[in-house]
Amino acid sequence: MMNRTNLAKRYAPLAAIAALQLLIIVGVPSKVPTTNVATGSSGDFGGSTDGTVAEDPTAAGADVPGAEAGPGGTASTVVGGAPGAAKAGGTKAGGTATGGGATTGTGGGAPGSPGDTSHCKDGRQFDPKIDPSAPPCVPKFAGDNGGATYRGVSKDQILIIDYYSKGDPAVDAVLKAQNAYATIEQRQDFDNAAAAWINKSYELYGRKVKIETYQGNCDTIPPDNTCLRNEVRQIISQKNPYAIQWNTSLSSAFFGEVSGQKVVNLGGWHFTKEFNQAFSPYHYDVQMDGTELMTNAATWSCAQVIPFNARYAQGNIKDKPRRIGLISTSDPDNKKAAEVYKKVIKEQCNAEVAAEYYYDQNISTAGPQIQALVNKMQSAGVTTEICLCDLVAPQVLYAVQGKTYNYFPETITTGSGFVDSDAAAQAYDKDQYKNAFGLSQLGQQEKVGAAIGSRVWRAGGRSGDAPFVSSSAHYEYQSLLASMIQAAGPKLTPANMKAGVAKYGRTGATLNTASRGVVGDSAWNDDMRVVYWDLNKNSSYNDKPGTYVNLFPGKRFEPGQYAKTEFLRP
Repeated sequence: MMNRTNLAKRYAPLAAIAALQLLIIVGVPSKVPTTNVATGSSGDFGGSTDGTVAEDPTAAGADVPGAEAGPGGTASTVVGGAPGAAKAGGTKAGGTATGGGATTGTGGGAPGSPGDTSHCKDGRQFDPKIDPSAPPCVPKFAGDNGGATYRGVSKDQILIIDYYSKGDPAVDAVLKAQNAYATIEQRQDFDNAAAAWINKSYELYGRKVKIETYQGNCDTIPPDNTCLRNEVRQIISQKNPYAIQWNTSLSSAFFGEVSGQKVVNLGGWHFTKEFNQAFSPYHYDVQMDGTELMTNAATWSCAQVIPFNARYAQGNIKDKPRRIGLISTSDPDNKKAAEVYKKVIKEQCNAEVAAEYYYDQNISTAGPQIQALVNKMQSAGVTTEICLCDLVAPQVLYAVQGKTYNYFPETITTGSGFVDSDAAAQAYDKDQYKNAFGLSQLGQQEKVGAAIGSRVWRAGGRSGDAPFVSSSAHYEYQSLLASMIQAAGPKLTPANMKAGVAKYGRTGATLNTASRGVVGDSAWNDDMRVVYWDLNKNSSYNDKPGTYVNLFPGKRFEPGQYAKTEFLRP
């Protein structure tokens, strides 16, 4: 199932987020902790606000059999995976990406006992046609699961909180106009269906997950981090969950606080590897971490972009030697990821960024910021813009940059923040974006109604399509968590979960998914496609004009695997 990070998100959905982008310029906020999480210190974003960590009677270190066993302890015997567990399929540059499980292991049964695997399909826990990231086959469990092995865990249940952030009337109006709005009732309905699917399909060792949707009360546009920290403490105090899910790019303060409370959490796109590692084994995300994302962008740039002229720019900068302009948010963690790009291109091809601009996440100053950005890029002779952005920033920037300032540099996507989803890019300015190219974490997107969100919805006992278009992206986080819970074995703790999933290996890429795995960097996506934007080809997602096309069909890449040849659109 896993190894480091990357799943070719089949999340066609993201029209919902694209709508929201019209109103806010959100980035990938996060700060790297300056203090040790184990002590519960907070710094600007993590831990408890008073410097303490709330302890649960069954939290890490408590006198619970098997709690927090590290490698070589309980977790090491809970490998999961039948002998020769299946490959997930697909070929990457550099070889076949394999996955499945360990060649030995009991998966929670008696040591050495094969157990009942009649529910498995081709060495996987269930039919991967429903979810291509189905983990390795684990024999049916029978025995003592240890009961309350950690906070939020009993012998019968695992409590997960799905955080539903406070709405904004203007944003909600746009989402409703695009049929992309999800009410809290729709979210809870989907969460119930997802829980039903997980409970019948994954090995949870006698327990069932309960996913409870929680209505937030804090402003998130922009995020009120003080309020969010306090709300986290309230949720944990009142609900005592094992895990909290929030599929967002927002607020490292939120995720740092949850981690500081020693509660598992999922979300926060493209936080740096240092952030993820500092909050291990509590913090995870589906999206590739910012460090790895920008390393990919830099090594690919050196191989296929920087040594050549700007053939896809327009106007008087067309065919000039490429000069790179780097754009991201002003968040310190985003700047840290940008520094990775600068460092790698200097080391690998002795190149430098000609200009850089870090925007504030404040829609009220978008106009002056765009003017300052364009002035800076033009003054430096930038021919090629690379953006570590979410999917809203390009929509705001490209709507103004060309038409107002007659400036049409090359547009390169790094695969950040779902910018590489067809639904998002279809909304970008056509004149500016028609020649866009770059990297994508996602695979070819699945058609609305046939995507994983709707498959799980129906497999969970419902009929028709999932109730909101972003259900597939939403479910990816639940799929990741369910796989890790299975990997932990009966003695469920964050440490056992992380140690167990590290032994699962890696699932390979398919048409609609990338290879993925969770080990050291705590993110799921693990490789990239090289793509270009085809304005005239219809998307497999919604059959509308505009889709990302894989320049090397069937292949995905990691740093060091990009061929040293000029990127050329067909």
